Amino acid sequence: MIEVSPTEYWKFLDYQGAILYCSLLVIDGKDDWRLPLKAEVKLISKPDKPHVVWYSNINRFEIWENSIFKCVPVRDI
Repeated sequence: MIEVSPTEYWKFLDYQGAILYCSLLVIDGKDDWRLPLKAEVKLISKPDKPHVVWYSNINRFEIWENSIFKCVPVRDI
């Protein structure tokens, strides 16, 4: 089970930048945020808002035309 961060980073980040963002993120004293796994991206994505979501293990999920890179940190609970 995962908790999805209420904070989403909607600016361009390269893969290392997305990892760094998650590792430095602290919300309500919680500092164990990470990039979601590829399978988890499908659970947290909103189909009405296409975007590129960074996930752990390999670059990005899918690319749509005129997409925005999005970093959505998650943590295990």
